[in-house]
Formats: sequence, structure tokens, C-alpha cells
Amino acid sequence: MKIVGYKVTTFNTQDGKHISGVTFYVTEKTNRDSCFGLMTDKFFVSDNKLAGQKFDIGNDVTPVYNRYGKIESVLFR
Repeated sequence: MKIVGYKVTTFNTQDGKHISGVTFYVTEKTNRDSCFGLMTDKFFVSDNKLAGQKFDIGNDVTPVYNRYGKIESVLFR
């Protein structure tokens, strides 16, 4: 996946917990499910899970999911 944009995000949950992180907008090459070319997607990663890693537009990113399908960490190249 290639980062084509990102948005710094902060919000409060209904129980009052403060969350901050980054919403990533990415593209990915595909040729599955009758879709050819590039697909777009977005996903949110909290600051805790980013763990201070640096990133920029154009970097490759791989989200790492836990067994429950939630993003556990991300790898940037």
C-alpha cells in the first residue's frame, strides 16, 4: 500500500477517553474481484500504535492486524 494522504485526528470517546492518531489514505494494486488497477482505502492508527515512527506521502505502509482483525501496528518502508 502506498500513502497518498493522511489526516491527523483527535477525538473523545463516549466514555471520555481521549484518542489521537492518524487516518491514512492509501492505494493498492489489485486484479481481484473483477477490479483492475488501483484500489483506494483508509484506516486509522492511534499514536500509541504508531510508536513515534516517521512517515510521509509516497511511503509504502503495511498494517499488521491481530487475530481479531484490528490494526496492532504498522510497518513503513
